[in-house]
Amino acid sequence: MPPKSHKKKTAPSNNSRTKTHSKVRTKQIIGSAAIALGIAIILFFALIAIEPIWIRNIPYIGRAFAFAETIIKGPKLPTHTGLYGIDVSKHQGNINWNEVTLRYDIVSRRISKQGSMQTPLTFAIAKATEGITTTDPMFEQNKKGIIERKIIFGAYHYFSYLSDAKKQAEIYLQTAQLTKGNLVPIIDIEEDANLLKLLKNNQITKQKIKDNLLQWLRTVEQTTNTKPIIYTSPNYKAEYLDSPEFASYTLWIAHYQVKEPKLKSAMWQFTEHGSIKGINTYVDINLFYGSEVDLQKLLIK
Repeated sequence: MPPKSHKKKTAPSNNSRTKTHSKVRTKQIIGSAAIALGIAIILFFALIAIEPIWIRNIPYIGRAFAFAETIIKGPKLPTHTGLYGIDVSKHQGNINWNEVTLRYDIVSRRISKQGSMQTPLTFAIAKATEGITTTDPMFEQNKKGIIERKIIFGAYHYFSYLSDAKKQAEIYLQTAQLTKGNLVPIIDIEEDANLLKLLKNNQITKQKIKDNLLQWLRTVEQTTNTKPIIYTSPNYKAEYLDSPEFASYTLWIAHYQVKEPKLKSAMWQFTEHGSIKGINTYVDINLFYGSEVDLQKLLIK
């Protein structure tokens, strides 16, 4: 009988043990991360449900939380008294103006198409033009629908930094065809991609921005004998329009996920995520601070 072979078992190398330990450790980390993520998601939705006030006071996190809350549960009506209105453009598609209704829940004050309470829409503002080449394709249809509903009609112009300001004003007035009882002319001026590119390439200055806007405003004012409304954001106003020349103009401020805008204005666009019966997409909703008598002061005489 041949002798038995006595082979020594080779012990696992240090490298092998390290790899095995690393795999186990990786699995533990992934497992812990998954548990932490699950807890975070549960906590997040719990906070959405109870709506704690304290979280809104945390910088950045508070705004992000309010945004998520708005998307999930819908925006809230402001606590301020006033008159409500919407602004629309081609992005809302075909609107059934006969059905357009602002509804909300009586307890939560959340705006939704299924809300049990209804509040009147006093005014509606349609985009008319942009720059010197663009007329909103839904403008005439929206204008007709608003007027037929006997809602106060307004029209706005989206300002372009690439076109002559006076020409923009003239084309806007030709297109909008505002008449007695309409809201005074409105200009929408924002920090868009074109402006940022021009600033980056040193092709425009803050003073030039002011001069161009003033040219638009004065052209419209001289033609209509009314002072236009300026739509913008608090940050834009502070950055580009913080000078005495604009102090006499009525402001329409866009500021979302806040209890009230940090810049005093006549009108506040408090959400861009409104759900309105008769409109298949999100829509901007606005609050006018005042009564119908106050609003009459902003109508063309």
